[in-house]
Amino acid sequence: MSPIRDLAEQQSIFLYNRNFYLPILSLYFLLSPFYFFDSGLPQLSDLTLMTMFVFLIFSRPLTVYRSYNLLVFTGICFVSYIIIVNSFWAFWLSDFTVLYASLFYMFNIMTVILFLLLYEKLGPLLFKVVYISITTSVILQFGLSFFFSSGSYRESLFYNNPNQLGYANLVSLAIILITYQSVKRGRIWFFVAVTGCLVLIAASLSKAATISGAVMFVTWLLLSKHWSVKINTMLIAVVFAFLFVTVPSFQESFKENERVTKLESRLNDIGQANDDNPANRGYDRIINDSEYLVFGAGEGAYTRFDTKLSGYEIHSTFGNLLFSYGVIGMVLFIALIVLSVYRRPLAMSSPLFFILLYGIAHNGIRNTIFWIFLSLLFLSRIYVKEGKEGDDHANVH
Repeated sequence: MSPIRDLAEQQSIFLYNRNFYLPILSLYFLLSPFYFFDSGLPQLSDLTLMTMFVFLIFSRPLTVYRSYNLLVFTGICFVSYIIIVNSFWAFWLSDFTVLYASLFYMFNIMTVILFLLLYEKLGPLLFKVVYISITTSVILQFGLSFFFSSGSYRESLFYNNPNQLGYANLVSLAIILITYQSVKRGRIWFFVAVTGCLVLIAASLSKAATISGAVMFVTWLLLSKHWSVKINTMLIAVVFAFLFVTVPSFQESFKENERVTKLESRLNDIGQANDDNPANRGYDRIINDSEYLVFGAGEGAYTRFDTKLSGYEIHSTFGNLLFSYGVIGMVLFIALIVLSVYRRPLAMSSPLFFILLYGIAHNGIRNTIFWIFLSLLFLSRIYVKEGKEGDDHANVH
């Protein structure tokens, strides 16, 4: 085959991949804030990921970059160990609901592999599409929040509970920050999207998400050096001023400034509320039932544990992982984190720290958007390396 004909075929394959996968990927981010079914059940957005994965698995040619191998291997080991632990306890306790948690991890590792394969097909274009899609999704939510409300004390918008709203926008903010380099223009669009994330987080009245989101953005501004010190200072001042000026206008039935009063009350309540101490978040079972810490207790059948939070999981990503899957599961998860941040600039990896900080008080590991962020963070090193050749890579891939 002649070089010209070979190049034309590669361009044809790339155009097919772009025209097929990119609309589905964009649809995922647009649908992900809308929960049509109960929590724990697949949402419509999940079907878009499954559709892409099936087509990618059966596509030709299908090769995985060698640089992905260790991450994929570690991810498969992680989910395999989870399946083994949950299967053992399901049969030992004759409670097969324990197996249910394994499905979340299987789906999320599938999502990690999906994004690795998408990068193989689309190259740096993947980052641009993710950035455009997720900022559009956030701005859409932001706009709709002026007209729709859950009507509860803590806003949940189109999610099933406020913590989902807060956490999803916290991770969305992180994704926006690490993919912004893919466009490096549209500063106003970027600013509106970031503001939208911060306002939606504040509306959820999630203390952990509010603090993590605000400090995440300020830290990124100081580390990224995208703009001058004056512009960064102005952005920081305007964002926080906007938070306190705009948030009260969301409600129709609430009195003026009540939303700000609620947020202030929630933040002032840190350390005093019943759920702000370790025991009421389930950490006490780590000490009371320490025999599970080596191999793990599995996720489910929570009434068997000696804890104040009886009948529920530990409200912590790290606490839940350590107790449910033991030291082995924790080490495998930390390995995934290390692989994702290895040789990444501090500005790129810093958002992960604040997501994990949120995980001290909440368990967000089963949320798919976290694993998408982890995949993009891992891929960012390859993206930066190919940055100057991004357009050429896309044209011939």
